[in-house]
Amino acid sequence: MSNQDTVELQWIFSVIRHRLPLIISVPILLIVGMLLITSLQKPTYEASVVLYIQPNADATTNNYNLIMAGQQLAVTYSEVIKGSSVMQQVISELDLNISTDDLAEKISVAPVEKTQLIHVSVTDHSPEKAALIANTLANVFVTHVQNLQGERYAVSLTSIQNQLETEEETITKLQNEIDALNAKNVARAVQISQKESQLNDLRSDERALQQTQQTLQLAISQIPDSVKIVEKAGTNFESPYPTVLITVDIPPAIKGSDFSSSQSSDQMALTYSQMVTAKPVLADTIQSLNLTMSQELLASFVSA
Repeated sequence: MSNQDTVELQWIFSVIRHRLPLIISVPILLIVGMLLITSLQKPTYEASVVLYIQPNADATTNNYNLIMAGQQLAVTYSEVIKGSSVMQQVISELDLNISTDDLAEKISVAPVEKTQLIHVSVTDHSPEKAALIANTLANVFVTHVQNLQGERYAVSLTSIQNQLETEEETITKLQNEIDALNAKNVARAVQISQKESQLNDLRSDERALQQTQQTLQLAISQIPDSVKIVEKAGTNFESPYPTVLITVDIPPAIKGSDFSSSQSSDQMALTYSQMVTAKPVLADTIQSLNLTMSQELLASFVSA
């Protein structure tokens, strides 16, 4: 090594020796600063609810079509649930001091693939507030859907009721005319026959209208069961291992189905088995219990 190289190395070591406190203090200050910023940031909590979509059914609807309709409605309702009317109702009920857009940013909605389920999650710095918003949102949305369906059927019911009243008035009038002709014992067999034929036609129309009315009333009676809250959001941050009880409400099978029972049962089983082992549910379980395992490992412990 030449004398020049030796001098340069000595100069470099001299600079490092004089600047050593600065070289050591800069990384330490950066680490301390990052720790301070992290400690000042508020933690974010997430609360989730799951909605089950059950479309209205009549005697001609089979199980397969009912399930497909439920899956399609789940996709549609996933967009409706974050609508301004639903957001505004939640804000009013909870007296929140935020805009509908700000509330919508806290909410994540996604249909569970190949099921009739909608997964809704709410994030907030307060775990209690996140759960309160999630449960209130679910209740407001259920009421919103019921009101929409009720309004849709109200117009049809009013129209049918008016037609029934008109038919009953005409039937009463014709019956009185027939009774008057019979009472006079007038040889008007042809006229009476025509009146009776017209009366039979009107009665047939009345029966058809009554059947339609009953179908609509049945559909209205099923509105409260069309969307159900399957899981209630809850938080328990005092215990490191909180216990959660999940209750699943399985709707009754539709009778008179022309779809095979085995295929229908398989489809329903797929819906609920995917609900138990779906990634959102596994992720929420791991987060809630503070588990140090992957979703795949947790799923291996679950039998559904």
